Amino acid sequence: MNKEELLDLINKEGDQKEWNYKDFKCKIVRNSLKSLCGYIYLEKEDLFYNKDYNDIPVDVHGGLTYASTEGDYWVIGFDCSHSGDLSPYLLETDFSYDWLKQNMGIYRDMGYLKRECERLADQLEVLDPARRERKREEKINKVLKFL
Repeated sequence: MNKEELLDLINKEGDQKEWNYKDFKCKIVRNSLKSLCGYIYLEKEDLFYNKDYNDIPVDVHGGLTYASTEGDYWVIGFDCSHSGDLSPYLLETDFSYDWLKQNMGIYRDMGYLKRECERLADQLEVLDPARRERKREEKINKVLKFL
């Protein structure tokens, strides 16, 4: 992929994506370096609600780098601005694209971030069996409500 194709991809991706996966709210946002960041929203009843991200034993790209409240949620996240990650901001500099690819790394696109968010959610689900049970009961109660 050349520089123009990459810039076109970044433009087509947009700056944000939201979806639900295994009853987790997931979100991708482009940061000030134009790199993508992935987030998972935890509820108050979740095991890792209000925990420092360093205390959450998960494996995600670059490790967790963010934890904060957003409304009633505890949001944890990671970014793609690490060594080995190509920050799109650098495409606007005078560095050649070939030099950036060789020395700065790989652009992590929306598809990559979505897979990493879902992999993070999978790990959180395994680490918090009480959440799985709570969500299962919520679904059963929702169905029973309509009967």
